[in-house]
Amino acid sequence: MGILAVRQELAAGFAVENVFVARGYRSFGEQSTIGGIITSGDPSGLGNNTLYGVDLALRDQRRFGGFVEARAWIQQSSTPGRQGDEGAWGASLAWPNDRIEALLSYSEIGRDFRPALGFANRTGIAEFLGSYSYRHRFAKGGLLRSWRHGIEATEVRDDAGRLESRRFVIMPFSLDNQPGDILSMGLERQTEVIGRPFVLPGGVRVPVGRYDFDRARLYGQTAGFRPLALNWDLGTGDFYDGTRDDARVGISWRPSRHWALGTTLQTNRLELQGREFTTRVWSLNANYAFNVRWAWLNVAQYDNVSKRIGLNSRLRWWPAQGQVAYLVVNYDWREDTRGDFQPSLAETTVKFTYTFRY
Repeated sequence: MGILAVRQELAAGFAVENVFVARGYRSFGEQSTIGGIITSGDPSGLGNNTLYGVDLALRDQRRFGGFVEARAWIQQSSTPGRQGDEGAWGASLAWPNDRIEALLSYSEIGRDFRPALGFANRTGIAEFLGSYSYRHRFAKGGLLRSWRHGIEATEVRDDAGRLESRRFVIMPFSLDNQPGDILSMGLERQTEVIGRPFVLPGGVRVPVGRYDFDRARLYGQTAGFRPLALNWDLGTGDFYDGTRDDARVGISWRPSRHWALGTTLQTNRLELQGREFTTRVWSLNANYAFNVRWAWLNVAQYDNVSKRIGLNSRLRWWPAQGQVAYLVVNYDWREDTRGDFQPSLAETTVKFTYTFRY
């Protein structure tokens, strides 16, 4: 069981509020669980909000020739002023095994469902997901270790049965060799029905309508044990009534047993209705392990949409299993109209966790 109670003081845009979360589960059989969750409070200060939920997970790896998992969950929110469907539920059946991986999932989210201490990306929908993949393992001693291929389909409809989204992905191959390098490819057909216009970064507007577009993706990574490792994710194709080209390339370098350095550049080039805009995100990681108990972890990031530089620096002390302490420092700089970066946030946090074993 886990319980969290938070007192939120008055701050810009937020009222004084007490929020509470309790989550618990109990195991039964060999690997199955039954659990529940309760949340109370609304951090926005717009009124009270409560949520109750139960979940069940049934797992078996003896009677069906492989590991099988069935899940079901149901939640109900309660918010003053909302009189519609505030419930949500879902169920899934999975076969997550080495040679065959398969999943069937269905969920419904009520239009007035509101988890104030969580989030719901969409409400008033029914979502179906199905996926299947097969892994072929090559004989030992060869160049390749395995070849995996499969399909995935997702469909989202509103509570009146009208199509909102549909996505169909074919993975012709995901190849990995004996050292652990991976190369994968995906071909995607996507449908989006837009009921309200919205604006993408750069002021590119997407009007109301139905859009069917096709995309291709090539991604992979080199084995993580190498002193210098690469990972990449490249995509191109249609995007609504235009095109989008994506690229993410990362490099990790371990010059010694103490240092782990890395950098990633991600770009998304959009071209719609004769307008073009490219988003860029740069990140830099620098981690240093003094020994098995002390480590200094750092990440810095900048993007050209928010025009902000963020720095997260953590000093971690791990004296024993179940005990950990952090000194966390966050800084944030924002670019002004002259192109200069001005400090906008400085935050220091101390965290300590101690596990009592009995």
